[in-house]
Amino acid sequence: MISYGLGDAGTGLAATQLGFYLFVFFTCTAGLPAFIAGSLLMVIKVWDAINDPLIGWLSDHTQTRWGPRLPWMLVAAVPLGLSLAALWWVPPGGVAQRTTYYVVMAILLMTAYTSVNLPFAALSTELTTDKRIRTRLNAARFTGSILAGLSGLVVASLVLSQGAPGYLLMGRISGSIAAISTLLCCWGLAPFAKKRKAQWRE
Repeated sequence: MISYGLGDAGTGLAATQLGFYLFVFFTCTAGLPAFIAGSLLMVIKVWDAINDPLIGWLSDHTQTRWGPRLPWMLVAAVPLGLSLAALWWVPPGGVAQRTTYYVVMAILLMTAYTSVNLPFAALSTELTTDKRIRTRLNAARFTGSILAGLSGLVVASLVLSQGAPGYLLMGRISGSIAAISTLLCCWGLAPFAKKRKAQWRE
């Protein structure tokens, strides 16, 4: 239950901070015009709509000794942390250079985010057929997500008074939490995923 609860912590933290602070960061710290900042948020949503079904299909057709989901989470854990941290950096250059940088980072981040979150969401139905255990797993999942989101707001309130360096520090802390919590989730669930796969074969 603890391992499964950790699986949504990184993505829950990322979603909370992106929702609360990204537009303000783009306009007030990165110096982007409001219409470009809004367009970047649209790019995130559009790319999310494209990569969700693609990664879902690829995950469904993945076959490994640990099942179809954990390898995606394991491979995407570090890229999720790195791209989450990198998104809060203000690169040198003008508006065009910064816009290009944030488009690339947003696409990388949402690809890694989906590669963790979507396979993870499918795990509760694959780890067990017991509806009571599935309910407990999903309760652990949403508890982890809510607590991580709240911790992200706490971290932000403590560091954002520093301006641009504060955003980068927030990104580094949040990226580390996202990567580590996802890796711990994979480590804790791997024995159960392998056991469940053996049961399916029987």
